[in-house]
Amino acid sequence: MMFPTIKINDLVNAVKVDEIRKDGLYVHINLFRGMEMLWINRLFHSPVNASYICKYDHPNYENVEILYSVLEENILNLRVFSTILTVDKI
Repeated sequence: MMFPTIKINDLVNAVKVDEIRKDGLYVHINLFRGMEMLWINRLFHSPVNASYICKYDHPNYENVEILYSVLEENILNLRVFSTILTVDKI
């Protein structure tokens, strides 16, 4: 599930979900400092807390833990079911 990495200009197909029930790749829209922000991340159930471990493809972002209650406040949650990757120029 961790590969391939989604790059700029890749096409991501997703379906709206009412709640996040299982591990997977998700697209979220939520409020961040008063602005709507779009996030793409991989969520894995945390074995310890009522939370998910959030992993990003971007190497500069560290894994974070997100409580279920925080994800429930998102404006939109989409579960990615396929991606169309761009071909890099040779």
